[in-house]
Amino acid sequence: VAKVFVNCARYIHKHKRLSTSPYVPNATGAAPCPSWKRIDAVQDALPPNDASRALGAGAVITLEEYGEKLAAGES
Repeated sequence: VAKVFVNCARYIHKHKRLSTSPYVPNATGAAPCPSWKRIDAVQDALPPNDASRALGAGAVITLEEYGEKLAAGES
């Protein structure tokens, strides 16, 4: 981080934690592969271990399919 703007506290909203994200690693460090790593356009940029995990999580998806997952509250 090169620069940070500290905002006035009146714009920082209080929140209530409803649940832990399923993408937070568990006690052994395991976490599900996020859908964005299955997007066809990012496959060339993924490290080999992430690419194999992504394919193990399902088929490669298009950006539009990823958008549908986000709209459905999936990631």
